[in-house]
Amino acid sequence: MQKFTLIPQLGAGRGRLVRVGNTILYSAGDAAAASALIGWCRLVGDRPSSEVMGELTRLGAGSASLGPFCAAVIGDHGLDVLIQGGVPLIADTPSGPQALGDGQTHLHEVTALSLIIGDTPIDPLLGVTDGVVAADGFTLRVKAETAPPWGPAPTAPSQPMAEVAAPAEASTPQPAHATPAMSPAMVSLADLGGDDLPPATPLPMVEAAPSPAPTAAPASAPEPAP
Repeated sequence: MQKFTLIPQLGAGRGRLVRVGNTILYSAGDAAAASALIGWCRLVGDRPSSEVMGELTRLGAGSASLGPFCAAVIGDHGLDVLIQGGVPLIADTPSGPQALGDGQTHLHEVTALSLIIGDTPIDPLLGVTDGVVAADGFTLRVKAETAPPWGPAPTAPSQPMAEVAAPAEASTPQPAHATPAMSPAMVSLADLGGDDLPPATPLPMVEAAPSPAPTAAPASAPEPAP
């Protein structure tokens, strides 16, 4: 299925352009006719092309108050188009532009389907993917899909992450009286580095009490002479 982009011709907004899924409908009738067609499109617009065209044909045949309108359904093998009321719809085909008349038509090879009223230019940057807009006309174009010049990014094959064993530290002989070496399970605080914790409040410093002055020993009496 080809992908199409729907570009509204805004102008004075004299009609209503609605898109639901692959169904595009344009109503040039009055407010009541446009409301009826928009409501119908919202109910059946996401169904297969044959069902949408069948329902719309019965709806148009049973009501003369719908006014001029046209509809197109994007299918697997082209566009199915229905016109009522002489809407001037033009299809761009490999053999050139083709004016479509009232009734149902199947277009197998088509690059654009246009209803342009007046000379108001259309902005190709605009697009209707779903919903209703006020528009004088529209063009439905085959969406150009070109790959970027640099191509898709290469995808690296997914491989399980290899487990790398930490190198064993060489053991240094310790003298018998030395303090035993730190266990491998212990972590040195010097290796932690910075963290996200707020700075700790310094503890209040307490002045050490003054040491007592040394007490002098009492003088001993002199011994009597012999």
